[in-house]
Amino acid sequence: MPLTVDPKPRRRVKAWVRFGETPVRVDAVAARWTPSAVGITFTVDGQEHRCWVWIGAIDETERQR
Repeated sequence: MPLTVDPKPRRRVKAWVRFGETPVRVDAVAARWTPSAVGITFTVDGQEHRCWVWIGAIDETERQR
């Protein structure tokens, strides 16, 4: 499957992630993606997290130029 890796991630998104059984919508940055999933980074309580989410869990927050 094709993978795109952004060398300078700056594409801001809102993403649904789960912490155990709790779904949370976070402000994140899309760092890499495939046609069906997005690798994101986000911060919660000062700690950076990275994970993959399905493309349907992502909403872009601003248009990139």
